[in-house]
Amino acid sequence: SSSHPMIRVIFNKPLNLGSQTVPGTMEILGNKKPVTLPITIKKTGTTYQANGKTTVTFSGLGVPKPGFISDAIASVDDAITITYQIVANEDQF
Repeated sequence: SSSHPMIRVIFNKPLNLGSQTVPGTMEILGNKKPVTLPITIKKTGTTYQANGKTTVTFSGLGVPKPGFISDAIASVDDAITITYQIVANEDQF
């Protein structure tokens, strides 16, 4: 929505290079929920790249599913897949 245009994740511990599963808090549409997210971090020169993918549910996040005029026309599954990629340079830390 325009009042909440981003999904925000705050990790509860420092991240390391390589693959890991990290606890954190996900904020979506103003609702904050604890999550555990898989993430892989690689470093090339001074650039870090973090990638991951997870499946969450609207109900688990406390967020209403997008609605349509009629479920006979279209319906939305409760599960959503979120794919994320973050790129940052050392000078951004």
